[in-house]
Amino acid sequence: MKIVLFVGSGFNYMLADIVKPLKTYTKDEKPLDKEIERLNNLWYRFEPLLSPFNNYIPTKRGEELFEAVEGFQKVYNKFIGKSDIDLANTTAMFASRIKQEMQKTGEQFTKFEIEKGYSNISSVLPNFGKAFSLTLKKNNVSDFYLCTTN
Repeated sequence: MKIVLFVGSGFNYMLADIVKPLKTYTKDEKPLDKEIERLNNLWYRFEPLLSPFNNYIPTKRGEELFEAVEGFQKVYNKFIGKSDIDLANTTAMFASRIKQEMQKTGEQFTKFEIEKGYSNISSVLPNFGKAFSLTLKKNNVSDFYLCTTN
């Protein structure tokens, strides 16, 4: 029994590597593999907002750090948030900045979709699903888990 697990953007990076030699371009003439990588790297736009927390949560980066900070905010708001006005305002401003960045990130994914980026992937890899499934079967992979952010 073999088990394969893709976590985070691993699957998307694999797709970018597969598409790269095909030299496919998006509607606005950008290399498709570079656009897939650009989407994968959108989580880095949160780094400036989350970097102050790295000292307190050094084992977390990217999405994991974002989840840890979100958990901290929930605990703070539930137990402490009502008593300290300045800290409560800071928390609200931080949440607002995160929300703005999330909206900008979502807009980038929507733009990729509108520009037929996902259709391009599908058109250059029309048999990808079937071939991927066959590869798993040939290698006796009994369990496959794909965990991604898109």
